[in-house]
Amino acid sequence: MGLETFASLAAFCGEFIATPRTIGSLIPSSGWLARHIARQVPETDDGYVIELGAGTGAITRALEQQLSNPDRLVCVERSATLVTRLRRHFPQRCIIEGDAGQLGELLRSQLGADMRISHIVSSLPLRSLAPPLVAAISQEVQQLLPDNGHYIQFTYHIGDPGDSAPPGFRRLGTSRVWGNLPPARVDVFTPERSETADLASAA
Repeated sequence: MGLETFASLAAFCGEFIATPRTIGSLIPSSGWLARHIARQVPETDDGYVIELGAGTGAITRALEQQLSNPDRLVCVERSATLVTRLRRHFPQRCIIEGDAGQLGELLRSQLGADMRISHIVSSLPLRSLAPPLVAAISQEVQQLLPDNGHYIQFTYHIGDPGDSAPPGFRRLGTSRVWGNLPPARVDVFTPERSETADLASAA
């Protein structure tokens, strides 16, 4: 194990011990999982790609390599310790420290009110977070994405999700990464807006 890999693992484990519910796993995402998630995002596009819960940067690195214009990538991380590491290792990227429950406010303060977001990639452990926070995050993501936008979420709960999807979303696809430890499931969703909400927003 290289020195940098060991340092990343130590930092991640330290955050897990301090706040296990907001980290979700003792082990960072593997390269296999990171690359699989990154492949869900098109190489070229004109919208921002937002990464939630960037952690030690495994998925950040894969997204950088996937995107023809890495300046599209914006990372959001709640842990001040991990934000410091991310800014050191990704000095050219926009790394925002903050809570995804206030995602819209965080992004508008950095990118401006006329930002266009095409993809939101989430590593947040939604199954271990408090339900009100999960609801707030889901609502923020749904409001920020356009009708053809994609919300990519991975989970260590690899069971069959059926047709279930977060409120306000429609499932586009599900895949599993068995090479990760533990194995992970990657879900892709798109916003599904009710006719009532569409009329209200148009009024």
